[in-house]
Order: sequence, then structure tokens, then C-alpha cells
Amino acid sequence: AVVSTQSTGSKNKQILDGDFSLRKRRKIEKKTKREISEKRKQKKELFEKGRVSIPSLNVVHERDLNKVATRGIIQLFNAVKQHQEDVESDVDSEEESGDVESD
Repeated sequence: AVVSTQSTGSKNKQILDGDFSLRKRRKIEKKTKREISEKRKQKKELFEKGRVSIPSLNVVHERDLNKVATRGIIQLFNAVKQHQEDVESDVDSEEESGDVESD
């Protein structure tokens, strides 16, 4: 319900009853939330399109393969770290003994 009309410059504003305005605003927000939810759902469906779920029989096997791969990666990183430390200690020992030639 319109309570009054204000004139500010070239624009006329209608002052609405607070309750009516609030109900209308909530209805619009609810609509937009629903639209956002639908868009998210459509986006997820599009993203999931073409994916195949793993059959339940292979889950245990896949988990075991994942564990083996993780252990292998850890061993690789540990070996690289050890090699870097060895090279660094060799360089330090050569610098201390004066074997390193400078240009």
C-alpha cells in the first residue's frame, strides 16, 4: 500500500508500507535463491555428464592401488631429498677443503 509520494529532483518515489515491501522483497529473494539453486543443479549435472561410477567390486582394488602409489611417491620424494642433502654436504665439504676453483 502506498503511504505517500516524495519528489526528489526529477524522480518521484513512492513510500511503501513496510510490511508490504518486506513481503514482496522476501518473495523476490526466495525466487532468486530458487533460480540460483536450479542453476547450480544444472551446472553440476553438466559437470557430471559422461562420468562413470566405479563398480563396487573394484573399490577395494582401487584403494589398494592408491595406497601403493602413495607409498611410491613418498619413497621418491624421500630419495630426492636425501640426494639433495648429499650433494649439498659434498659441496660444503669441498668448499671447506678449498678444492673448489673459482673463475
